[in-house]
Amino acid sequence: MRIGMCEKDLRGPLPETLAWIAANGFDGFQVWQRRIDAAGLKASDVATMARDLGLEVTAVGGGPNLVDPRSAQEAIDAFRGFLNLSVELGCRIVTAESKAKPDDLSDADAWASTAETVAAICAHAKDIVFTDAGGNAGQAGVRDVAAGEGRVGYPAYLSALAATGYDGYLTVEMHMGAETRRRQAVEAADNLRTLLAAASVR
Repeated sequence: MRIGMCEKDLRGPLPETLAWIAANGFDGFQVWQRRIDAAGLKASDVATMARDLGLEVTAVGGGPNLVDPRSAQEAIDAFRGFLNLSVELGCRIVTAESKAKPDDLSDADAWASTAETVAAICAHAKDIVFTDAGGNAGQAGVRDVAAGEGRVGYPAYLSALAATGYDGYLTVEMHMGAETRRRQAVEAADNLRTLLAAASVR
């Protein structure tokens, strides 16, 4: 397995963050379309930078609320763009965040709206990988820590992934600690490498 970084978490100019990702031993990165747009770049520019730095674009991420029916068309249009971008960048993977359910929306209506929105997005592509990393850490009284330092049973998790034949990316995300997230990202990557070696996972 290889280790990637969610680029937008680094909070710097895109060319600088990609150089940092490469310099710190990551194999690839996930990028958000709004980061590319904000830098005034095209997909081909990002692909060239990645190639020159020896990095792989692992996924395209970002997007509006998938749950709220009031933003359904916005979400569909945005994710269709992400799918197109993922093809241009050669990664063909789009990650999604469901975002929060509006208080005035019932659970049943939220599920129905989300299913309709995601079905419309999927109709635009042959394959889509959906990853839900959760977004309620601040509300649950927990905090982000580097991989291998919390309560997640990483050895069993990594062994289970390997048993399925998965040999793709483990992507580091850091949502807290603006001043320390780069250090924490490196620690997380180092911990993952140690855990992979201990589990004899390549």
